[in-house]
Amino acid sequence: MNSNLILLLAAFSASCADDVSPLGQGEIALTWQISPRGCADANVTNVVVGIHGPETRTEIFECDRGEATLLDLTAGTYSVSIEGIDEAGIARFTSPESRVTVHPELTTPNPHTRLVAKPSEAVVSWRFEDGRVCGAHGLTQMNISAFDKFDYQVATVDADCNEASTALSEVFAGTYLIQVTGVGDDGVWIGDGTISLQRGESAKMEVVLSPAL
Repeated sequence: MNSNLILLLAAFSASCADDVSPLGQGEIALTWQISPRGCADANVTNVVVGIHGPETRTEIFECDRGEATLLDLTAGTYSVSIEGIDEAGIARFTSPESRVTVHPELTTPNPHTRLVAKPSEAVVSWRFEDGRVCGAHGLTQMNISAFDKFDYQVATVDADCNEASTALSEVFAGTYLIQVTGVGDDGVWIGDGTISLQRGESAKMEVVLSPAL
């Protein structure tokens, strides 16, 4: 056999026998703040750190510590999210996701994270005072709007009348007048009600529709 071929086969056999080196593990170092008041004044007890990438993990830390390290992570790129929760476990503060690449045997800092108040959501349902349905009044679409105490319209959405419910999302905490309006074959139907929302809360309310005068 050709000597060069023998050497090539020997080298190939040796390479096949070698163990594949593992990717290795690293760490992510985190720092955070609850802006602008801090943990205690914002009634935030803990922060929940979620990562998604080569592995998925959720860890909880005391808010006041302001920093933490996620240990023994498989090397790779992760998305990182942090939320601030109250004593009841409800997320009241949040931050945009960041992306971090973990390298073997290294500690990688996540960008310093400022958590801000999490928006609220009002889930609004409606019904007619006469007990009839949308089709009976020739209604196909409803407008749902939220107004603050100064009568500024802070949110609005159109919805299929037959759905009988929709959500006003990304609304700041506060008290709002919710008005539902629809124009049908037999005129304008309108109803309203008041709802108070806390940070990060999803609250429900029902509006009864009556003919507009």
